[in-house]
Amino acid sequence: MISGVELGAVYAGTKLTATSASGRQGMWHLGAMRCVTVALCYAPARGVRSCAPADRIALSSFSNNLDTAIHGWPGAGNYSDDCCRWLGVRCRRFGAYGGELRVASLDLAGRGLTGALPGTLARLDELRVLNLSRNSLHGALPPELLHMPRLEVLDLSQNNLTGELGGEEPAPPGASGLVHLDVSLNRLTSLRSGVFLGLPRMRRFSAESNQLTGALPGSLSSCSELEYLNMANNSLHGNLGLNLNFSHLTRLRALHLGWNWLSGHLPASLSRCRDLRVVNLRRNNLSGPVPSDFRLLQAQSFFDIGINSITGIAPALRALQECRALAVLILTTNFQGEEMPGASAIRGFPSLRLLGIANCALRGAVPPWLRASARLGVLDLSWNRLTGQIPPWLGSFDSLYRIDLSNNALAGEIPHSLARLRSLAGSALGA
Repeated sequence: MISGVELGAVYAGTKLTATSASGRQGMWHLGAMRCVTVALCYAPARGVRSCAPADRIALSSFSNNLDTAIHGWPGAGNYSDDCCRWLGVRCRRFGAYGGELRVASLDLAGRGLTGALPGTLARLDELRVLNLSRNSLHGALPPELLHMPRLEVLDLSQNNLTGELGGEEPAPPGASGLVHLDVSLNRLTSLRSGVFLGLPRMRRFSAESNQLTGALPGSLSSCSELEYLNMANNSLHGNLGLNLNFSHLTRLRALHLGWNWLSGHLPASLSRCRDLRVVNLRRNNLSGPVPSDFRLLQAQSFFDIGINSITGIAPALRALQECRALAVLILTTNFQGEEMPGASAIRGFPSLRLLGIANCALRGAVPPWLRASARLGVLDLSWNRLTGQIPPWLGSFDSLYRIDLSNNALAGEIPHSLARLRSLAGSALGA
């Protein structure tokens, strides 16, 4: 369940952010979204413990590219010839009869690494997990790392990587085993058009807060197992519906493309993603109506299309009220000058916890269909042209802790029932 505190944090910030369990800031993740985990079953070595020579050479080459030595690695104190004992390295025996001890995981997140990222790490051909996040690695991202057949998790987030993602040629089919790819919070500038063609198993892709320009690659539609897509806070442009066919991404659960320059209409093909829970398209250049087929998104709990040029508030609300799990609905800065629909047109949103329809210059009254949203915690209808009185029944919303009706044309007294709200932390009801 989404708490009131979480809802307030989402709406009060300039961007929709949350804090993950690791403490890193990223885009909103609902609790229902499962994380990608990899069970490597690291078995203790039997007999002599020594990593494969080829793996030691590959790791040494990586270390030699760094500006500072890693404790316990070549060039630092307490150095061991056995790379399986090096900091952040986990090994596993592969093959029959125990097999050779190979590097299966390399995790040096937050170790203060500086330097370039070499492609020689791709020689670790039994590697399953590579996590170099929260460092200061710079330069290009070697495309070889995207083509490793057994690598499942690649996390290079929060570094200073630059250039493009992907090589001149996409990986051949079946060449990559990547399931989780995170390059967020770097300085990447472009995506190769065919970069996703060689990533058929990918479930989670995050490239938020880079400097990406250009259109969304159509090859992203080939990732039929994709569940989580986050490319928010970049400078992507082009027609969203034409560049990406969501009917091929039917397993999608979270879509974060806010804070870009995407144009066109909201793609009706999104309605094919029946497991979709989170849609964040905030602050783009989208226009046109909300497709009526969005009513089919029964799992959807978070929908933000604020700061666009969407039209048709009445049909939009009629479609979205069918999403019975919808808890967060943000439509701010759309529907300019339209009429706020009344109770005859809209039944209401019984699961709603946060509603933002601000800065739309809407005419009419405070909508009576809000009475169905008894669990509402945050209500923002500011900067419209609403008339009439503030309805006393708002005081019956026991969970309401923030209400903003400012900069409208409301008249009359403020209902005493609002003053009795025990959870009310802030309000703006004037003019």
